[in-house]
Amino acid sequence: MTYQKVTFKQNLKVKISPILVLAILVFNITIIEGLPYNGIVIRSGNNIYVLGNDIDGELAALRKLVDDREFYFSKSVTEKIDYVSEEDLDGIFVFDYLHTDENQEVTINEV
Repeated sequence: MTYQKVTFKQNLKVKISPILVLAILVFNITIIEGLPYNGIVIRSGNNIYVLGNDIDGELAALRKLVDDREFYFSKSVTEKIDYVSEEDLDGIFVFDYLHTDENQEVTINEV
C-alpha cells in the first residue's frame, strides 16, 4: 500500500496547514501524535476540510464539525480550525467506542 503526501497549503488562507504523510496527520509541523483518533476540521473561505489519521480520527473530526456547526456553516466566519489531539475527550470517546469488544467482533466478522 502506498500513501501520497497531501497538503492543503495552496487552498487555505490560514497560515496553519495540515499535512497527511503516510496516513499520519501532521498539524502545524510541531504536532505529530500519530494516534488513530487524531483529526482536524478546517474552514477556509467556502471550503470545509475534514481529515483524520484513521476512521476514528475522521469520525472524531466530524463530531467537532457537528458540535461547532453554527461556526462552520456561518457566513460571518471565514476561517476556523479544530484539532482533535491526544487529550481530546471526544476523540478518546470515539476510539473507545469503536474498539469495544462488541464492536471489534462485528468489524472482524465483516472483513
